[in-house]
Amino acid sequence: MVKFINKSFLKTDYNLIQKPKQLLVALFFIPIGTCLFAQNPSLAPETIDSAYWRIQKNTYRINLSFPVVTVGDIPEGTGILTGMYEWSIKRNFSLVSKLGINSYNDPYEKILTKFAYQALASVEQRYYFNFKRRIRKAKPILNNSGTYFGFEGRFLSTLYKSPNEERFNTPTDGLKLFYNIGHQVQKNKYFLNYHFGFEIPFQSVSTGIGIGWVF
Repeated sequence: MVKFINKSFLKTDYNLIQKPKQLLVALFFIPIGTCLFAQNPSLAPETIDSAYWRIQKNTYRINLSFPVVTVGDIPEGTGILTGMYEWSIKRNFSLVSKLGINSYNDPYEKILTKFAYQALASVEQRYYFNFKRRIRKAKPILNNSGTYFGFEGRFLSTLYKSPNEERFNTPTDGLKLFYNIGHQVQKNKYFLNYHFGFEIPFQSVSTGIGIGWVF
């Protein structure tokens, strides 16, 4: 789900990188403008409080996500399976931890037959900014169903590959920081999430759509 861009690629394909930047700017300012200019009549405190009780303090999920953006010729992850734990700190804030494995397909293979794997672990601080709006529109906020900004620290292991799979481009490993904007929603025990983010400083983008199960 993470896309890595080396320095030579940044120099030779600058116009290609500008498109994710423009998309990022749009995704960053549209929600802010919506919050600033939307008519938000005040809600009775007891109404807000009763709605917030539907957010569990601790939420456990299994999530399978798929990347939706490809930049250049660096291999895009084919899928990532993670276990997720979300701790609701105080109403609009939560802390999300993930542990999982990302897979990469050989870019020279026409079918998905050869894979490399990379372990990851991350911690993300989230701020959900549209809970009151969702409550007013009678939309669920069950277990932090809403739109959020997130600041994520992510650790990536070295890429595991067999001796016959040397054609894989190896994504950079180590600790990385990402700024994300995303949306998630839960219905019954099912869970949907999609997000877009960029590395700080800008070297790669991270985006994907995930589906999962809530315990």
